[in-house]
Amino acid sequence: MEPVGDLLAEYAAALTHRVDAIFEMIQQARAARWATPDRERVRQLAHQLGGSALTYGYHEVGHAVHRIERLVSASSVGEPAFDSLLEIALGHLRAATQHAAGGPVPVGPSVPLGRRVPEGRQPVVMLVDDDAALTALLVKRLRALGFAAHGFCNRDEALAAVGDLQPQVLLLDVMFPGMDDAGFELSRELVKGLEPPPAVIFLTGREDIHTRRKAAQAGAVSYLRKPVNLTALAAILEHPFSNNRRSEPRVLLVEDSLPIARMYTLYFERMGIEALAVTNPLQLFDQVYEFQPDLIFMDLSMPDIDGAELCQLLRQHETLYDIPVIGLTGETDTAALRRAMQSGMDGVLQKDNDLASLLPLIRRRAERYRRVRHSMSRDLLTGLL
Repeated sequence: MEPVGDLLAEYAAALTHRVDAIFEMIQQARAARWATPDRERVRQLAHQLGGSALTYGYHEVGHAVHRIERLVSASSVGEPAFDSLLEIALGHLRAATQHAAGGPVPVGPSVPLGRRVPEGRQPVVMLVDDDAALTALLVKRLRALGFAAHGFCNRDEALAAVGDLQPQVLLLDVMFPGMDDAGFELSRELVKGLEPPPAVIFLTGREDIHTRRKAAQAGAVSYLRKPVNLTALAAILEHPFSNNRRSEPRVLLVEDSLPIARMYTLYFERMGIEALAVTNPLQLFDQVYEFQPDLIFMDLSMPDIDGAELCQLLRQHETLYDIPVIGLTGETDTAALRRAMQSGMDGVLQKDNDLASLLPLIRRRAERYRRVRHSMSRDLLTGLL
């Protein structure tokens, strides 16, 4: 029997070529204006590569290819919205392959603006604290836990280095010599110009509500008291920024109107959010299992089954009961809204809301859901199941 290690090595060596074949076949299909045989060949190749990539542990590549498969299987092939979504999906595949292979992929479109391709497997953590001894200790411990940690005791040195480091996480002291709240202003200066912006965590000996309020206003994802509990800090860092998990939120949209579904999906994808639309609500459970969303947006008024009843079915399920669900409606009937909330929805939004206003909600809800799920399924100290 061939050793598993040899199989993994063989697959890794061929991965880039397999992705090249996807790009090449898509170019041929475009030249043929997506004739049915070319379209079917792209779909079959994407299906095979997506399944094998997931099996061999290349999850980012697998999910990116499956996204292309879903797009090509849709009836909107050849339409402007399809072309835009396909370009985004190809950019995601290029980025995922580059991450997996550790080098550039010489095919396909460039990665969409506003997104960074991770340079390595270790999340980059930037620590700024005027306590040199504490900084050195935390950097050493975080590196031992697998984080690419870099420490600075000087504000100007940190500002000079942040552009080169491109950190995913900023750990900042609140108080600096002569300036009690300097950490809040420093966080704003460090984050400026970074896309996507890093997560900010404040470290301080202060517990008063006013300081916590300023930290929240500065966009902090967490607030830790000194002396720092390293186990708690590692648990906070590991979940949102672990290289073993996807970084962007994953949103499932249940909407029977195809034009509305396309509009939401296209917008979410352009904002760096993985999105899948389900236009047949009766297929929701199959898609939830395959797509593994962090958040579900659900139309309240749909044929066969409405959003409130569908949410009730989710809440009854032994493994899907805790997924955040946000209702979408064009109605103002208070009885319908009340019924939606009684079904277990986490909120209801009007369809005429500005789409940009949904982004903070999506990121916060998805982050909280991931952290809760992680804390429920993993040992805090070891990270093991």
